[in-house]
Amino acid sequence: KKLPRDITVLGGMLDRQGLIGYRCQDLLTDPLYLAKNAMITAYCAVGLAERNLPVVWEGCPVLVLGWGRIGKCLGSILKKLGAEVSIAARKPEDLAMIAALGCDGRSVAGLDCILRRYRVIFNTIPAPVLKQGQRALCREDCILIELASKPGMEGAGIIDGRGLPGKMAPESSGKLIARSVMRLCAREDETA
Repeated sequence: KKLPRDITVLGGMLDRQGLIGYRCQDLLTDPLYLAKNAMITAYCAVGLAERNLPVVWEGCPVLVLGWGRIGKCLGSILKKLGAEVSIAARKPEDLAMIAALGCDGRSVAGLDCILRRYRVIFNTIPAPVLKQGQRALCREDCILIELASKPGMEGAGIIDGRGLPGKMAPESSGKLIARSVMRLCAREDETA
């Protein structure tokens, strides 16, 4: 209430009642910011897994849960590193694209019979996808990394990978935010 009306509010999820009437730049509505942040997140997730993985990526069976921005970036990076990449998605058209890109497409609904195969599982789905009972179906040495904003995996031993850009790559994350804000403000000035 004390903010002057002539300022610009920068951040994410700014569609709040208290901000009506303010000029807002919401990074979480900018497709370019979201795509580049997903790539930074994916690189950080790979690095986080490497800290805990006693093998190289070549031939390592990996499962990525979700075919959103982060899932796509992770699949691409892991494939280039030589991992045996499976990606779980719901839609048939997503599974077809996953296969076309050289990865193993798996249905989210049929995970139970394949979980034992994977050495690393990354979750990007912000909804329950791997229940605690399913955790027992995974290898004992399986590394599970949660990347979704709302956790989709249950059970012990899950590595919390949320917020990785700021934690593991703060300079890259900060530059992305700064460049995005400058680009969005410049675009707003052009249309004003």
